[in-house]
Amino acid sequence: MKRARTAIEPFTSGEECLEAWFLALGPMTGTGGDHPTGIVPIDVRLPHLRALAARSAATRDAGVPTPVLDAIEGLRLDLLDRLLLLALLRDDLDARTNGGLRIATLCDAAGAATWSHQALVCSRLDETGALRRHGLVESDGDPAPGERLYRLALRWKEPLLAGKTEAPPEDFEIPPTPCGRLQTAFSAAAMLLARVSPDPVERCTVWSYPVPDGPGWDSAARVRRALLCSAHAYVSADGPASADPLALLLREAGATTVPEAALLVLLLCRGEDDGPLAWGLLEPALGSPAASLPGPSSPLVAAGLVEVRPSTGSPQLSTCRATADARLRAVPSGMPAPRAARAIGSEVPASPALVERIEPRLNLDGLVLPLATRRRLTEALAVPAALASLSETGWGVEETLLGAPNVALLLYGPPGTGKTLCAEAIAGQLGKTLWRLRTDQLLSKFVGETEKRLTEVFAEARRTGDVVLLDEADSFLTTRERAARSWEATMTNVLLQEIERFRGVVVLTTNRDAVLDPALERRLAARLAFPLPGAAERRLLWERHLPPRAPRAADVDLESIAERFALSGSAIRTAALYALARAASRAGDARVLTRADLEDAARVETARAASHRPAVGFGVATTPSPRLALVAEHRDAARKERP
Repeated sequence: MKRARTAIEPFTSGEECLEAWFLALGPMTGTGGDHPTGIVPIDVRLPHLRALAARSAATRDAGVPTPVLDAIEGLRLDLLDRLLLLALLRDDLDARTNGGLRIATLCDAAGAATWSHQALVCSRLDETGALRRHGLVESDGDPAPGERLYRLALRWKEPLLAGKTEAPPEDFEIPPTPCGRLQTAFSAAAMLLARVSPDPVERCTVWSYPVPDGPGWDSAARVRRALLCSAHAYVSADGPASADPLALLLREAGATTVPEAALLVLLLCRGEDDGPLAWGLLEPALGSPAASLPGPSSPLVAAGLVEVRPSTGSPQLSTCRATADARLRAVPSGMPAPRAARAIGSEVPASPALVERIEPRLNLDGLVLPLATRRRLTEALAVPAALASLSETGWGVEETLLGAPNVALLLYGPPGTGKTLCAEAIAGQLGKTLWRLRTDQLLSKFVGETEKRLTEVFAEARRTGDVVLLDEADSFLTTRERAARSWEATMTNVLLQEIERFRGVVVLTTNRDAVLDPALERRLAARLAFPLPGAAERRLLWERHLPPRAPRAADVDLESIAERFALSGSAIRTAALYALARAASRAGDARVLTRADLEDAARVETARAASHRPAVGFGVATTPSPRLALVAEHRDAARKERP
């Protein structure tokens, strides 16, 4: 006699069905309360979950709509992934908790009571998991796995609730003018290249994940979609850019696909002097197109728009570049060259609050430096040019793993010795703008925000090629052994990576070089000491700061003043300014710079340096500090010993 099959009872409504799944989340004490952890493990709760899945299927078969569960079913997620996604969705629907869930909470929700189960949950949340590949889950990137917050991707909330298996595509505005369209495309291309590591195998930063195999979430996904959308406008026959110079050039070459247009845009966004790009960088930026895209069969190569230099080693080391003819014909007349990142960077600039852009007022010739320091600085700045000349030898240096040269300079010494001014002179010498990072704006009280801001600034600087200055570098690069919190060590890690990756000149200044992290040392091209100036340097500084047209009294003796007052460069500048102001305040024939003006101003600056207290006016303190008195005592004793 056949046994009658028991019918599975469906839920009466979709809401009841979803509620049953939500109740399955979290510590299931009940009959399983005797478990040591108080959590029913995954393998024990599996029968209950399978029963829920069967009732959910019966509910759908009965014609009862279950939007959320239908969408999850369409994503082909297994039971564990379903639990994790539902836990994040429940958290997102709860108005009281919208900050995300930590790994411990997600482990409890899934029933991960053992270390092996917890490792299983963690593997579902990394870049290779289905939740990441579908872009369902995001995290705040906290380097401590236990403190990392996971949340449902915002663009997936509404589709899930509506029962859809795809998030809505993001809309990208196509500018109405040819220049605007090309600038938008160049901006997206530059951002993609900035986010891809120089080493195709290495991750760019803790904020940037490798591009997964197939569709998935990564930090550059939005920018990549923007580039592909722009490229589509050039190859679409009825698109807004169908008559633009770049579109006509692509059509003439027979390049009619979006990847081909995107490849040419990527190569055009760099200047002629930027060198070729490795295919290992272009491939992830384009979303892993066919390997033959830059090959001999490519219409871009056949038309002479793209040059390809194959590598004898790894195919990822093969290089591509846009030809001069492509650059000339693709860029509309009157538009700045793609190399002008200031023109294309307006679309996605670093926040103006994070950096102070300084146009240099001087070059190295305008600095007063010790001879040894000047020689070492000149040698360090000559290194990139010397290394770049290797590419002209035909030796195939660019096909190796040597990479592009960069220069990181550490300027250390007491305050006021000209470290920041030297950074400005370096930028002037190279014909660049100086980017002074604003410490007050970069440092954030929110975990991970400081690292994110640093990454954004360096990404923008990579596109412009300007000189980056990090004043008071000890605020960011204090040795990790002294880090009181995990985020302090992470901040140091990120900055060290960005300095090493930056292909340009980075200048760091500090008056506390002893506290810097030892890992910085190998990333430095030169370590330059800026001591207090000697008498000869002080004499030159006084002369530099006093305008030649300012009238001077006959008794002014700069050599004597330089000998008597051991001031820093900034103190000499301040003293000169106040002495000039004092002379200018007088009327008639008395409006001349006198020896007394200079000496009084120098005395005030000496007292201020000794006491570390701000001085007011030009009068000499009646009760000098003990330190100043000791200095005067030693000075008087030395004078008496002179023959």
